[in-house]
Amino acid sequence: DGGPRRGGFADYLQKAGVQRIDVLIATNPDADHIGGLIEVLRRFPVGEVLVSGDINTTRTYEDFLDALDASGAPVRVPRMGERFPLGEGVMVEVLNPSEPRFPDRNNNSVVVKVTLGAVSFLLMGDAERLAEERLVASGVDLRADVLKMGHHGSRTSTWPFFVERVRPRVAVYSAGKDNPYGHPHKEPLQNLTTRGVAVYGTDRYGTIIVRTDGRDLEVLPERPS
Repeated sequence: DGGPRRGGFADYLQKAGVQRIDVLIATNPDADHIGGLIEVLRRFPVGEVLVSGDINTTRTYEDFLDALDASGAPVRVPRMGERFPLGEGVMVEVLNPSEPRFPDRNNNSVVVKVTLGAVSFLLMGDAERLAEERLVASGVDLRADVLKMGHHGSRTSTWPFFVERVRPRVAVYSAGKDNPYGHPHKEPLQNLTTRGVAVYGTDRYGTIIVRTDGRDLEVLPERPS
């Protein structure tokens, strides 16, 4: 995801020295997820784009489709159970969307588990309780060291039964400071902190980098809380 259109994600990638995007994942077609990807598609060569399969009616979504077309990158909807390597020992497993599809965009978000060595990251997009319930019922291994919380830390996601299956050491949510939705909500934060999970949010810490070599894990926030 690239965040909103004016979030400066493409600038951030350039400053970080990124020259190519192997796999770009737009977890859902809402503007706060795909807006920043428009400029990424314009500036960087992209090997492949994964989308949820849902559509939207916004101008941002139309511009995203135009940028996709102009980039020439192949686009596809992944399905639960797909696995693909990214090189250097990194494996990506798709956990959502699955069939039958949910009636809402959030629960159809692309969810992936990224693993390097003994360390795993679970990236939830905007997935909410229905998707969490299906993931738990599927029996798939949800254990992950780092949980990217669903739906910006909303109370619609990160339920206790789900946290028990993931058992993360670190959780991260993305939410703007003083955002009008009140994200993050207290319930998901409590579901994590009462289980000893360290929680980091962009509203408090700014940009949050989580670095691993497949053995150790390091969290590098932009600023102290």
